[in-house]
Amino acid sequence: MKRLRSQSITLLALASVMGCAFPVHAQDDNSAKGEAAAFIGTQHLPGTTNPTFGGSIGVNFGSRFLLFAEPSYVPQGGGDHIINLLGGIDYSFPTPVKKLVPFFDVVGGLGRSPLDGNATTFGAGFGTRYFLGDRWGIKPEFRWQRYQQVAGGSNAYLFRFGVFYQFGTR
Repeated sequence: MKRLRSQSITLLALASVMGCAFPVHAQDDNSAKGEAAAFIGTQHLPGTTNPTFGGSIGVNFGSRFLLFAEPSYVPQGGGDHIINLLGGIDYSFPTPVKKLVPFFDVVGGLGRSPLDGNATTFGAGFGTRYFLGDRWGIKPEFRWQRYQQVAGGSNAYLFRFGVFYQFGTR
């Protein structure tokens, strides 16, 4: 419990630093109100690479931030799997090219495996949104995630490809 509390404090501190480094601007009429996405990809843990798939739903605040929830599933063979229940903050960098929007995100939550039990999970990633239409497009991403179990932990590296749809105008 003490470890979980310190990791939560670390994530909140990181979010605060991000908020100071990239101030939240007032919501304008030209920004999206939220986003839904679905993704597939691979997750590499030490000694194994497995498929992963899931989705996310989020709401924008300010002109650059997206607060999101993200469930995902990673089958591992032999009857084992990981279910991730994560939440995070996504920061979209300003760019002169409206079709291409790079982003950075931080996540935290829980990873659950029937064989290994629960693990506090946190991580960070980056990617880009490429708009194919006014409100939708593709979203490739790389993310590092840490599964912190009681007896130690392991690093996971995810390569994902998603499709997104943004609600509201852009």
